[in-house]
Amino acid sequence: KKKHRAKTKKAITTAKSILASGRPPQRAIQTLQEVRPYLQSNTRLGGTALFQLVLALYSNDDQEEALLLCRELRQNRHVRGQVVKFMEEGPSSSLLECENAKSSSFWKGTIFDRDLSSWW
Repeated sequence: KKKHRAKTKKAITTAKSILASGRPPQRAIQTLQEVRPYLQSNTRLGGTALFQLVLALYSNDDQEEALLLCRELRQNRHVRGQVVKFMEEGPSSSLLECENAKSSSFWKGTIFDRDLSSWW
């Protein structure tokens, strides 16, 4: 159990670093997918790791999978605020550092340009 916890924390740190640097998100996705079998979506650590996966997936233009994962995480009290903000506003530059996220036109026509209130 401790082994998985340490590996999960390292995966979160690695993913955050990759996403903040603007590098392609595939390595972040791979790193988080490796620990996904050990994650529980209702815990702080699991929720944090899965939310990082949401950001990485979205960075990789996999909006639908990111949205499905957000749906799973909406019950997690530890990351609910981040998930709600992400769902309502899209990833801000504080959540996801990339050039596209800084452009408001980037969100036009995406899932974040729709009314998602029915999801909650």
